[in-house]
Amino acid sequence: MPLLPVIVLVSALAADQADSASRKGRRPQQAYELRTQGLKWTEIAERVGYNYPHTAIQAAGGYAEREGLPWPVSRPVSRVDPRAQQAYELRTQGLKWTEIVERLGYNHRSSAMQAAERHAEREGLPWPVSRVEPRPQQAYELRTQGLKWTEIVERLGYNHRSSAMQAARDYAEREGLPWPVSRVQPRPQQAYELRTQGLEWREIVERLGYNHRSNAIQAARDYAKREGLPWPVSRVEPRPQQAYELRTQGLKWREIAERLGYNNLPVAMQAAERHAKREGLPWPVSRVDPREQQAYELRTQGLKWREIAERLGFNNLTTAMQAAERHAKREGLPWPVSRVDPRTQQAYELRTQGLKWREIAERLGFNNLPSAMQAAERHAEREGLPWPPLRVASPIEVP
Repeated sequence: MPLLPVIVLVSALAADQADSASRKGRRPQQAYELRTQGLKWTEIAERVGYNYPHTAIQAAGGYAEREGLPWPVSRPVSRVDPRAQQAYELRTQGLKWTEIVERLGYNHRSSAMQAAERHAEREGLPWPVSRVEPRPQQAYELRTQGLKWTEIVERLGYNHRSSAMQAARDYAEREGLPWPVSRVQPRPQQAYELRTQGLEWREIVERLGYNHRSNAIQAARDYAKREGLPWPVSRVEPRPQQAYELRTQGLKWREIAERLGYNNLPVAMQAAERHAKREGLPWPVSRVDPREQQAYELRTQGLKWREIAERLGFNNLTTAMQAAERHAKREGLPWPVSRVDPRTQQAYELRTQGLKWREIAERLGFNNLPSAMQAAERHAEREGLPWPPLRVASPIEVP
């Protein structure tokens, strides 16, 4: 067996053992810090990896004595239940205490109230909290959007139509808003806009629920007069533009005709030609196969030509290469494209995150540990990064 791989392997194993010892050496400090953050000793033992809580206590005490820190912890941070703040905020949003209890998992209504009160005292917030019922504002806003009172009642859960009206009126008076609220029927605007998008009146009637074609036309006409918009509205068939754009994206005329509902291929071509002449666009349109750009980009990401051909549906490796070359020449990009195996950068980054070389090799599919090390070293040389990389242990997350 060659000597160099053996030396590299032994060095890596020694580094891993040293790292393991270093992590164990940091556990007393972690135990002490977690205790100051309010965690129980049982939680600390599980998180840091001690077998028993008293082992964690002894380790933290030894660390405190060694570093001259107070022990026992003079003022552990009180464990503040985050639900207290949530209970307070939910109450300000108009929820009932019974709803807050169910949502946050309190045992009793009084427990939720006391928690919210403690949060208010701690933060200097008003107590008891002013509960604002959100539905009056919602009722007012829904009315301005054109909904009927019966629809508002059903949506917001009022018992009667009069209750919803009274709530919206009270909100309007409190906020200085006009009352009665001007109910604007949204369908006339929708009818006008759909017509400008090329829909036929028959389609607009079906979509918006008008009884007759004349009703939809009259509603759109009234909206146009009210807003100072042109009438009759200029109806532009959207499919010619769509046909032109689909052709520029590389679709065949047969595919375009099927997708847009044209009867045959010449009709689709003529529609796209009309759009091009109306907008001053080039004709005939240059059809570019979108796979050319995809092939180029996949190559820059480190894929082999065989993989690119299979993924994009090229017949063979050569066809994929030629497609990528055409894209490069058209866009002024370098050719041949430099293929960089993305695993080299991934190996380097995983090492800096504290993973062992053995774990990196398994995760990225390297054949052995030296291959992963050499790949990361090539990335470091190419990017001017330090080698060997600095391993940074992942910090322990504390909720």
